[in-house]
Amino acid sequence: MDDMPAANLFGVWSLIFDGAEMDPLSTFRAAGLMTGDNTVTAVWLTKDSLADRGCSPNMLLNGPSKMERAARRLRIQPYSVRELRAAGYRLDDLAASCTPLKLLSGGYTAKDFRDAGFPAHQIKSALVGLLGREEASAIAKDLLDAGYTLPDFHEASFTLSELRKLSCFSPKELEAAGYTLRDFCQANYSAAELESLGVSVRQLKVAGYSTSQLREAGYTAGQLKLVGYTLIEVRHAGYPVAELRDAGYNPWVLSSCGISAKELRAGGFGAQELQSAGILIDAVSNKRQRPIQSPAARQELSAIRRPSSSSSRSSGIKLQSAGLLIAAS
Repeated sequence: MDDMPAANLFGVWSLIFDGAEMDPLSTFRAAGLMTGDNTVTAVWLTKDSLADRGCSPNMLLNGPSKMERAARRLRIQPYSVRELRAAGYRLDDLAASCTPLKLLSGGYTAKDFRDAGFPAHQIKSALVGLLGREEASAIAKDLLDAGYTLPDFHEASFTLSELRKLSCFSPKELEAAGYTLRDFCQANYSAAELESLGVSVRQLKVAGYSTSQLREAGYTAGQLKLVGYTLIEVRHAGYPVAELRDAGYNPWVLSSCGISAKELRAGGFGAQELQSAGILIDAVSNKRQRPIQSPAARQELSAIRRPSSSSSRSSGIKLQSAGLLIAAS
């Protein structure tokens, strides 16, 4: 009887010899088996026939119940989940006696869990234990096929990176399920992909999008400046000087952030503008000469370079009003 699973004959069996059910505790001689050929019949028992014998799932599965099993002419070793599943037990019949992981190992599927009313987070935890965290996207696919929904995935703490590999859900659907702009940013959704959500530049900034990402999405230097990105951050995105000029940055501020007079001229600033800002060109070295700063000017420049917070001020500051002293040529 114990050799049945080894032969892939999963189930609960009763052995019949000479018209009588064999006692699993008796010896071959006591059971009437003789030397030579003996014909023993294995009778497959179903969930209903086991219930008629007074067998509960817990009795069949647990080790301490071996004498109770023997008294019902069943084998003394505990039965496995796979054997009880073959006998017709549903997942909800065994749920009180087994962990989700044990049920999965016994052959029950994600759909069985869904039909039994298990929440997605329980089956996800069991599948991760069985397959590993690196299979999270495949697990999500199994749960989707089983009938679990996007809100179930959010409740089960699937990340957007894991769900994105399914290519099943739009940003609008994901947002409606509870995922945030920060979740989208961490999952490497581009700002352009979130256009359907109708979010503002300020919201994208708060979510963690960089100036480079926003430039790729088509936002201008002026828009970034308006929501509080510093000139250093805006310049890091690679905007040309002409666009920085259009955003309202004056030549003195741009020069103070490392842009040469030659680049300023190429970006559309006139010689008079540069001269008014105190930016002079050395005819030999072509290096810019920085104007002398008054204390007030230094304070305003420091504010421009300071990392932006929640757009508490615009970085387009007119430094001329700060009291610049222009170096003599």
